[in-house]
Amino acid sequence: MTLPVRPPATRRRGLTLGTPAPILSAVRLAAALVLMLVAGIFYWLTSAPTFSLDPAKVDLTGFHYTDPAVALAAMGLGPDARPNLFRIDTGAMASALRGLPAVQSADVAVRLPDQLDVSITERVPIMIWQHGATRLLSDIDGDLFAPATDADALPAIDDQRGGEADPAPGATLAPLDLEVARTLSAITPADLGSDATTLSLSVTDSDGWVLAAPAGWRAVFGFYTPDLRPPSMIDGQVQCLAALLAAGESSVASVTLALNETDCGTYLPRPSPSASPQPTRERSPSPTKRP
Repeated sequence: MTLPVRPPATRRRGLTLGTPAPILSAVRLAAALVLMLVAGIFYWLTSAPTFSLDPAKVDLTGFHYTDPAVALAAMGLGPDARPNLFRIDTGAMASALRGLPAVQSADVAVRLPDQLDVSITERVPIMIWQHGATRLLSDIDGDLFAPATDADALPAIDDQRGGEADPAPGATLAPLDLEVARTLSAITPADLGSDATTLSLSVTDSDGWVLAAPAGWRAVFGFYTPDLRPPSMIDGQVQCLAALLAAGESSVASVTLALNETDCGTYLPRPSPSASPQPTRERSPSPTKRP
C-alpha cells in the first residue's frame, strides 16, 4: 500500500518571524542623524568666530616678577593670537607657566565666549643673592627667580667666590649654602648687642662666611661642611661674638670664630689712637686676642 506523502511546506518569501530589521534600521538611522548633528555642532563650536579669543580679554592676575609677554609666549599666545577657546589646552598652558622661574603655581580657565583667565602665584623672596654684578631674589627653597631691585629691602648675601659663572633666574642654591645663608642673614645687630645699624654678609674663597658691621668689626665664621663643621655650630659662634662685643665693641676690629674647648677663637683689636703700642689682653672664654 502506498502511503500519501505530504508535500513539503513552502517557505514564505520575506522576513523570518522575530527579526526586527525594520526597527533596527530606524534606530541606526536615528543614531546616524544624531552623530551628524553632534559633529555639525562640534564643527560650528570649534570654528565659529564667536568663540575666538579676544586678545584684549586675557585677564592676568598675580604678575609681579613675571613678564606678561614672556608668560603669553610660554602659553603659545602671540600678541594677536585668536585661537578658538574650544581647541586650546588649558592644562598644558598652566604647566608651561609653572616652568617659568618666578611662578610657583598657575591656573588657566576659559570664560566663554572669548575670554581667558590666567592666574599665577609667584615665589616669595626672603633674601638677595649677589654674585658680581648679578643680584637675584631667592625664595625659602633657594630658588633664584628674578632680578633684585633697590626697592627689595631684604638681607643680601655677597658671594665673592671665584670660579663660578654668575647665576641666572632658574638656578638653585646648594643646600648647604642655603642653610648657612638663611641662618646668618637672620642675625640682627640687636641679637649681638651691637650698636651697628646694619650688618653685611659675604662668603669668600679665603675666609668662608663673614659677618661685618659697616665701618666697624668683621667676624669670620669660616667654612661649613655637613658633618665635620655643620651649620648647627653657628649658634655657639653667635654667642661668642655677642660676648666679645659686650666686653667692648669699639675695640674689636676682626674676630675669627673657631670654637674649641677653651675659647671662641681669636680676634684683633682695633688700633689705638695712642702713639705708644698698647699691650694686648686675654679674654676668656671669649675669643683669644691675637697680637
